[in-house]
Amino acid sequence: NSTVNDFSFYPIPEFAIFAVDSRGGCMGTIGGCGDLEDDRYAVGYVGGGQGYKVAGSLKDFLEMAIYYPCWREVAHCIRESLPYSMIRLLEEYESTHPDTESDRRQLASQLSLNHNPRSMDLLAACLKSSDSFSVYHSREEAEAIHQFHS
Repeated sequence: NSTVNDFSFYPIPEFAIFAVDSRGGCMGTIGGCGDLEDDRYAVGYVGGGQGYKVAGSLKDFLEMAIYYPCWREVAHCIRESLPYSMIRLLEEYESTHPDTESDRRQLASQLSLNHNPRSMDLLAACLKSSDSFSVYHSREEAEAIHQFHS
């Protein structure tokens, strides 16, 4: 079991990590723990010392991740105002991951998820939202900015 001390960042508000990717980035629910049926908690991504909201719920996140596995690249382009081609990104991903379609069908079936063609629009909206999700290098840095209650 990992604790907040195992990670090199301190999030505000609570960030319930549910996965760490191959790049060392963390995905988690913001503000508490939720499940597929619970849409109270948005999903955030923390990587490279920065954190940002990427989906409005765990279900939205999983649908995006399964059907748009290049979502991190899209998020980078949106955040940096860079042009991108969704078709090219998907083709590149699928050319290096030949089992993508069969994996997608299996996961979608097991988790009762559907393709949402608006997933990238929802990602863009989350990245541009003013919802407060901040990542600091340490608790001390967070305490210098936020008043903590004992």
